[in-house]
Amino acid sequence: MNKRTIVLIALLLFVSLAIASTSFAEDEDRSYYLDFADIHIYVQEDGKLHIVETINYAFIGTWNGVTRDIPIKSDERIENLNVSISGAYGKYETWYSDGEEHIKVYLYSNPEKTRPISNTHVNVTYEYDFINIVNLYKDGATLHYTLWGPGWDVSLYDLNASIHLNNKNDVRYWLNPSKDVESSNWNNNTLEANTYILPSGNLVELRMIIPKDYFTNPTYALKHNEEGVVAFENLQNEYEFWSTFFEDFYYLLAFIALILCFIPLVIYFKYGREPKISYKGDYEREVPTNDSPAIVNALYKGGEIGSADMDAFKASILSLVNKKYLKMENFENQDSNSDEENHANPTIVFNTDLNLSDLPSSEKSAFKTLKLFADKNEKLDLEVFKNDMENETSAKKFREYYDSWCKEVENKAEENIERFFDSTGHSYAILVAIVGLILSGIIILLAFFNWLPYSYSSSFILFISSMVILGIVSIVSLALPNHIFGRWTVEGRENSKKWSNFKKYLKDFSLIKEYPPSSLTIWNQYLVYATTLGVAKNVQKHMEKLIPRETLDSMDSYYFYTYGGTYFLFSSFDSGVSTANSSDSSGGSGGFGGGSGGGGGGAF
Repeated sequence: MNKRTIVLIALLLFVSLAIASTSFAEDEDRSYYLDFADIHIYVQEDGKLHIVETINYAFIGTWNGVTRDIPIKSDERIENLNVSISGAYGKYETWYSDGEEHIKVYLYSNPEKTRPISNTHVNVTYEYDFINIVNLYKDGATLHYTLWGPGWDVSLYDLNASIHLNNKNDVRYWLNPSKDVESSNWNNNTLEANTYILPSGNLVELRMIIPKDYFTNPTYALKHNEEGVVAFENLQNEYEFWSTFFEDFYYLLAFIALILCFIPLVIYFKYGREPKISYKGDYEREVPTNDSPAIVNALYKGGEIGSADMDAFKASILSLVNKKYLKMENFENQDSNSDEENHANPTIVFNTDLNLSDLPSSEKSAFKTLKLFADKNEKLDLEVFKNDMENETSAKKFREYYDSWCKEVENKAEENIERFFDSTGHSYAILVAIVGLILSGIIILLAFFNWLPYSYSSSFILFISSMVILGIVSIVSLALPNHIFGRWTVEGRENSKKWSNFKKYLKDFSLIKEYPPSSLTIWNQYLVYATTLGVAKNVQKHMEKLIPRETLDSMDSYYFYTYGGTYFLFSSFDSGVSTANSSDSSGGSGGFGGGSGGGGGGAF
């Protein structure tokens, strides 16, 4: 897969992730939705509101009943509550707690009330009188009532609200948010309103100014010895102003967020496209550069440029075997059926007679790191080492040394990395990703805790969606290896291409069979570099097909890799890091809302 394909896939990935993040799998065996709700409010001349709510519940699967919760402010109260049911048999209970009137309705499919309902529509009507909702001032009366509250756990497909008055003369009203209202009009003295689909969490409220003389005997209204209508109207005007402001503001921020999403693509086209080179080779038979196996791994294996992995450490150990700094004792073929108890444990002996200064720094450090686990006789019993790497304390000790070794290799690679690789684009991409991640994280957190105003507008939903997308783009940008937004220099690109072609040669048996190495020394070298490039298994199989068994067994690197290194040492390295990692992992004014009524409900 070429670099351009990787970039396109990465930048398109966030689209599918964003879509997936907004798709919720529903339980097909048991779900419900609210088909419609008919809300009738009778504004009586004594100030009392008579409320009749009929809600149609559509049930899929088996259910036991529904709940309704009605918030009640300190001066308010509910009287004459009654619940009636159509489409099922039932009973209900009510109680007051935490500032809410709670209603629990049990639904049954038979008159004896022994079987729950299943796959049906049920109408539940809640009828009650609401006291002290109307506010009576010197200059008129105000009504602020939530027709549909944010506390429902499913969407409502159709809300039909009817506000009945004895006289509509000089009555003014507002329905908030207006974007959710499909239509509203007077039918004689009744205000009728219909809404679009209301997702869970949305609310619709009524604000109404009524002439003071409408209420002939306002026993059940809150009386205020002051003027309040102008302030009430100003509250609505302020809400409309800020609603429009934030609507436009969210659209602008959404646009900016989406623009930020495309900045990584701009960075790629400016800094990430590779330079053209004259090299046209299809494969390489010779080791392309004189770099040590660890440096080759850090620069040319693929992935993060300048970052070494376990294959680099394994290849360095194998190179030490090749150079006689490590000797093998008591190695047996672990795939055989021989009785291991009849043989001494496989052991690595450290040859301290040779001068370490002749080694590349990575191999010198690898020698010293492995020697830390040797006994006083400068031998490493691989059976003991393998068992130690399954112990948390020893494994963490090994990982600490291994991480230090990797850091040393990466520092060595960085000494000349500017000669081969330009990381400018990667630095810019990281900066943009961090800014985007912080910005989107803050916004999403504020939205989650409902600290952003007017959070039910369409522009707000677009804004949050764009922030989610920006967050995903930022995460993807951070996760991509540095060569995606960075690029090779001409020399580095040629080296990278040559090492890629050498890797292809090592993997392709038909090529290596047609152009085999001229000596066993080169085979040993191939196995070392195949290990650092992650294709050692391929070279091992090629050697077994092309070299006689007795010759193979005389080759230190092959014998070590096949019979001891892979089975004991290399698997122990992997086990040690895995054990250590596993241990670590265990451990305001003018706002929207505020009216009386509303609440929500659910089903059980």
